[in-house]
Amino acid sequence: MVVFDQLVSLGFYETNIAGILDTVNLSTIVWVPDGAPNVLVPQEPNDILSTQLNCVDDHIRAILAPAFKSVVTGKIELWDGTEPTSCEWHNDLVEGWNLFALIYFNDMDPENGGSVSFKTPADDVYTVYPKYGTCVFVNMEPWYFHKVEPLCNPQPRVVLNICYRVEF
Repeated sequence: MVVFDQLVSLGFYETNIAGILDTVNLSTIVWVPDGAPNVLVPQEPNDILSTQLNCVDDHIRAILAPAFKSVVTGKIELWDGTEPTSCEWHNDLVEGWNLFALIYFNDMDPENGGSVSFKTPADDVYTVYPKYGTCVFVNMEPWYFHKVEPLCNPQPRVVLNICYRVEF
């Protein structure tokens, strides 16, 4: 399976899922600082937003289920911005999940920044500029690393992050 093969060989898999964000209405969100520089989060938990984000999770699980023996959903986070520590090579396995999905609500491009780069154990580096509706699956096994390019211009970078524990 392509998803599994690329996650194991490159540490990431990028796809665009038509309509995946159709259930999410960002216009009702009041954004507030998260405590991390340059990062905003929804002001308070909202049942409607939670339901909308869980619908996105259902789509993601449908993609992952055939590739893995088991898929358990962890935390679901929505944020706007990029924190400085994310701009360094890192691995988020310490948070306890071995795979996560980043779903983008905005287009990223070389002129404005916001790319995501991935480094394999062989030190090969791959960079993607996600567009609206792009889902980037990230393998968090300890030998894979990733980083986010800082934004060059003030612009939104709204990302939905869903963490998973998968059995390879």
